[in-house]
Amino acid sequence: MSESAITPIFTLSEKRSIYSLSGVLFFRMFSIFLLLPVFSVLAMDLEGATPFLIGVAFGAYGLTQGFLQLPFGMWSDRAGRKLVIVIGLGLFIAGNLLAAFVDSIHWMIVARFLQGTGAISSTVFALIADLTRPEVRTRANAALGASVGIAFALAFGAAPFFGEWLGLNGMFLMIAVLSLASLVLVLTTVPNPETIKLLPQKVSFWNMAKMVWKVPALRTISWGGFVCGAGLSSTFFLIPMILVQHGFERAEMWKIYLPMMLAGLVAMVLAAIFAEVKNRFREVMLFGIVLLLTSLVFMGLG
Repeated sequence: MSESAITPIFTLSEKRSIYSLSGVLFFRMFSIFLLLPVFSVLAMDLEGATPFLIGVAFGAYGLTQGFLQLPFGMWSDRAGRKLVIVIGLGLFIAGNLLAAFVDSIHWMIVARFLQGTGAISSTVFALIADLTRPEVRTRANAALGASVGIAFALAFGAAPFFGEWLGLNGMFLMIAVLSLASLVLVLTTVPNPETIKLLPQKVSFWNMAKMVWKVPALRTISWGGFVCGAGLSSTFFLIPMILVQHGFERAEMWKIYLPMMLAGLVAMVLAAIFAEVKNRFREVMLFGIVLLLTSLVFMGLG
């Protein structure tokens, strides 16, 4: 077998980069997913809480995240990936510490906005691209994606227990500690890229946004991500409230979440295999969006 036919393997530096950034992303996403299944019911105990204000607090994080991903990515092109990740994690920790010590819904909204300003996900994936060779970059990104999937599964299983044990403020304090662990990983184990390709100073945020929007594939992916994210957030804002109204104890919600998670995992694997084998990625994504919207309609009618 020729040398070119041998599947490229990760170098020691690449392995270190993948393991450390996967750990950073795992702690970050575990912290985010941990709140999804329980935030809306735990926030009812805050002073001045109404369903509308709880919804604002719930969505504030995602709103600032969405608006700041591109600016943070562009900033990292100029200032360096690790610096931006460290600052983003610092902002996220500050938001969690504020949320851990507030007792009103209005201050919780402020804290959630502050959490969202630490928009580092795009920068983490950009950094792994800087630290890996092109021929192994797809597998490196897949490893980071796997850490997100594991974080999702573990967080949804653990959220009802942590919510009942620690309460909302205690969960935010725990998330701050986990985020501090991510910060330590970045500072101590993530290598520095050998070269940094600086973004031309003339490129503005709006010009970059227009460039992204003009590419049909990126536009489709962005729209699909928006719909799926909005559907996921709205679903897990409503489901805890509906379960409480139907007499479920907060500690018993895992009986609903666990089957949902397992069914979703099976569906995800089967859909990925079908899309890969049949080369039907667009159709699978559209079917998933339609299925998500249909399920929301049935939930509204139920």
